[in-house]
Amino acid sequence: MIKDKAVGADLGKLDDLQSAQETLINDFLGLMSQIWEQSGMTSSEWVGAGKEEFTGEATEFDEQFSQVISAFQKLATATGDSSASYASLMRRLDALF
Repeated sequence: MIKDKAVGADLGKLDDLQSAQETLINDFLGLMSQIWEQSGMTSSEWVGAGKEEFTGEATEFDEQFSQVISAFQKLATATGDSSASYASLMRRLDALF
């Protein structure tokens, strides 16, 4: 059997990386969701000067928040896909030799 490290990869570390990325995504999502909730409550209760500006800023925050979460999710998915592809390659090489 060809060992993971024989061709320069450690599949366990890739799996650990994906797990760490998913944990960080969840932590980030939890924190940012709290900020998002507070922003929404503030915006809905705001009366008077500055409401329109704050509402605009809150909308921009929502858009950026969605983009960041999407990027983090793509990163974790790509890591998992890379690990799965590399594991498949290793099985094929093992079968050939």
